[in-house]
Amino acid sequence: MPKDNFPNGVPRSMRYTEDLVGGLKDLIRWIDGKPDWVLVEIGSWVGESTMIFAESFGRVVSIDPFDGFDLTAKYFRQNCAKYNIEQIRLPSVEASRQFVPQSIDVVYIDANHHYEYVKNDILHWLPIVKDGGVICGHDYNLMHKNWPKLGIQKAVRELLGEPHAVFKDDSWAVRINPQKAPIPML
Repeated sequence: MPKDNFPNGVPRSMRYTEDLVGGLKDLIRWIDGKPDWVLVEIGSWVGESTMIFAESFGRVVSIDPFDGFDLTAKYFRQNCAKYNIEQIRLPSVEASRQFVPQSIDVVYIDANHHYEYVKNDILHWLPIVKDGGVICGHDYNLMHKNWPKLGIQKAVRELLGEPHAVFKDDSWAVRINPQKAPIPML
């Protein structure tokens, strides 16, 4: 049964202010990736961040099952049509099994924000990130009295320690084994 229930029949934008867009662009600059880097985005909603990533990375893979969110999936396809974005409509943990360890440069987690889901996302995707790559996500400071199960900070701190950076859109980032990052060719 569809879960889509949006006012005016349109999914709500998640990047509706300059801070939310600018913060994501600050994260991309901080990552300092190469043009051939691969980014996997866990949770894509209507593709706003996906499109921004597609302008900066050689390959972008969107992981989102869109379970019951058919209208959201439709907006994602429309928004991202002009970009070369690979879409995998599977739950995060299941999709992670399609990748080999140390094969992805950046993983951005912005799916279910409950502690157990964030923890599982980190545990399953962390081994897939290359040395020198980045595991990051959104809504680091999101807390709400009506949503007591939110656990982004708890999961990140428990598994990765304090983020190396937090940005004005509440994106967080941790560079993996920076001492083992590939040495640039001169």
